[in-house]
Amino acid sequence: MDFNTFMQYLGCAIFIVVNLGNICSVVHAFIRRSPLGIISSFAMLIFMVFMDSVLIFGGSASYNAQEYYELYQEGHYYLSSHGNYTEVSYEVFRYMEIIEVVGIIAFVIAFITIAIRNKLEKGSFFPRA
Repeated sequence: MDFNTFMQYLGCAIFIVVNLGNICSVVHAFIRRSPLGIISSFAMLIFMVFMDSVLIFGGSASYNAQEYYELYQEGHYYLSSHGNYTEVSYEVFRYMEIIEVVGIIAFVIAFITIAIRNKLEKGSFFPRA
């Protein structure tokens, strides 16, 4: 196993642990019956699914491989990560396009709901420790 493959597996393992933490926070928010907590927890969970997908499939569909990848072939689909291109099926490429948009929107929603929850509970959008 080469170093890049090892790092990819390590990254997946770390994100699985973080996702378990997010699932626990969703359950905790349901127990507390906190609507903002539920929304922010689900949004972070969706964002983590996006991050897991980037690690598992080897990149993002947002880069234009047609312009930047010299080995680009018409009718093939590529994911890109830091200048490395991975050829994937159309279904995986389409999934990555959708999960990227949904994941980024979920991250923004989570950020906003956490800020609002802090304002309501602690009196400031971003309280100091």
